[in-house]
Amino acid sequence: MNIKRNIKKNHLLIGVLIIILGISTYWFVGHHKEEKLLESSYGLGDKETSLVIIDTDYPEFDSSVVVYDAADTVIFGKILSYKDEVIDISMSADDIDLLDNLTDEEKAELKKVPTEPEYFPYRIFDLEITETFKGDHQVGDIIQVKQLYGEMDDYFYDNPALLEKETDYLLFLNDYPNSPSTLLNENQAAYLADDNLLKNEQLQPLLKSENSLNLTKEILQEISEK
Repeated sequence: MNIKRNIKKNHLLIGVLIIILGISTYWFVGHHKEEKLLESSYGLGDKETSLVIIDTDYPEFDSSVVVYDAADTVIFGKILSYKDEVIDISMSADDIDLLDNLTDEEKAELKKVPTEPEYFPYRIFDLEITETFKGDHQVGDIIQVKQLYGEMDDYFYDNPALLEKETDYLLFLNDYPNSPSTLLNENQAAYLADDNLLKNEQLQPLLKSENSLNLTKEILQEISEK
């Protein structure tokens, strides 16, 4: 396999991937940047194994209060089903105007990004809300959450923070007009939960890291009431 050819091709994707994984996050203080070299091991038939370089730029939060304030939606919910789909993630000027969590200056900056169609593979989850702490959704609503994942153009995009069917989570989400919601970041926005979770029981992050937050249902309730 010609790795140089693959890397050159992927350099064209880096700017778009930054938008995908952090389209509404670059104005936060405290970013985490890293390059990941991911090798597919998912059995692509007779195709060559593809190497994908992902350059991510997403915010990191230093407290549960900050991550709560940054989210559009904070909910407990269960994943009911999912589908894999290649979708266009570009945003029109009208879509950007509908983003409630941006200032006029931030919207103006986003509008400078080229608006040509940009297609990437996503896993799109149907999630039933079982408890809500922030946002416009109600218990019993079914919303969609998307994560970058899947195969496109002989490349496989892996995701170590992929949600699972029939599993309960606490999620901190960014909401978008005309598109499923996304996690605020990879390691602080998704926590395992279940129906028997106690109010003072520590929530376990889907991806454990040194930046994991101290979160319980009791803490969330206190924050939401302030």
